[in-house]
Amino acid sequence: MKKVLIIGNGISRLSYQKEIEEFDGERWSCNYSFIDFGHMVTRMNGELKTFKDSVEYREKNGCSYKIIADPKLSPYSDEPYQSDEKYRKDSGTSLVAEALHRGYDVYCVGFDLGGHDVYSPKHNKIGKGGWVTRWRIIIEDFGHDRIHFIGHDHLPFLLSNEPANTYAKKYMKNQSHIPTPEFQEVFKDLDESRLDRVMKYLRFETVVNISKRDYTFRDGLFRSGEKRMMPSGEAEDLTNRYPREFKIMEEKQK
Repeated sequence: MKKVLIIGNGISRLSYQKEIEEFDGERWSCNYSFIDFGHMVTRMNGELKTFKDSVEYREKNGCSYKIIADPKLSPYSDEPYQSDEKYRKDSGTSLVAEALHRGYDVYCVGFDLGGHDVYSPKHNKIGKGGWVTRWRIIIEDFGHDRIHFIGHDHLPFLLSNEPANTYAKKYMKNQSHIPTPEFQEVFKDLDESRLDRVMKYLRFETVVNISKRDYTFRDGLFRSGEKRMMPSGEAEDLTNRYPREFKIMEEKQK
């Protein structure tokens, strides 16, 4: 049976670079992971705001991965999803369901089911019990025989009756929620400033809040009159959603 390695962005991934490089099969990944794996993955998906940056990176670096996305929602889609729309709630589980639907044996690495993220600071402050619920729906629909985790095996938890927020109760308090020695080592050496590395590979824009009110987003408060730098795709997404509140400044990062 054909197999695929789906690369998540949880910090446990940092312990398995060798396994990723030596995997004998296709590799898929999501969001900003093209920075690290664009040269080896064949398909990607992600939040809509990441696609522009993904396409620019692909063209600049000679990568060949295809973007799986709904063409009705994104002009950057190379191929549509084939699986049912009910699975398209977040990037990782959407890829898992898509691969299972296409008949793959699925191997997952960097799937921590919440907690710290390789690219997104403060990601552990967001409860991801919904991810667990979606995993359980996928298992109910497809079974678990073709699902394999590299590193910590989450299947016993996913197949149990434990509450979906069991992990979140730990990582939201900045506590380790995965007991493996490999994860403990990565967790101990965690450095939130690692996002600075992303800035070396993406084009950034300066966005200004031109409204008279403050907006609260996942990464904090965006105050009236404040200027903030963000990846160009994210800037485009924000200003398209709130055209009267946010504006991209003409000057761009050199």
